[in-house]
Amino acid sequence: MQHWVTPGMSTNEYRSTTKVAVDGTTYWTVTGIAQQLGIARQTLWRWRRDEKVPKGRLYRGQLVLFSEEEAARIYEFANRLSPLEA
Repeated sequence: MQHWVTPGMSTNEYRSTTKVAVDGTTYWTVTGIAQQLGIARQTLWRWRRDEKVPKGRLYRGQLVLFSEEEAARIYEFANRLSPLEA
């Protein structure tokens, strides 16, 4: 199920949203990406802090959003395979 941001939503409702359309462009939220990857939101926040994935954009001063390209980079990082060291 997809949840979209609509006018008049509370902060908690914003946080449970998965996608946002801004000027005809669709953006993913932290919650949406975390749900798709099956990870905790805190994991994505840590990856952002450690600069392993894009930082995203701040929408209306409270919601972090990622473009489709940024979301793809996050998925790529989350699903990476690294060789084991001997």
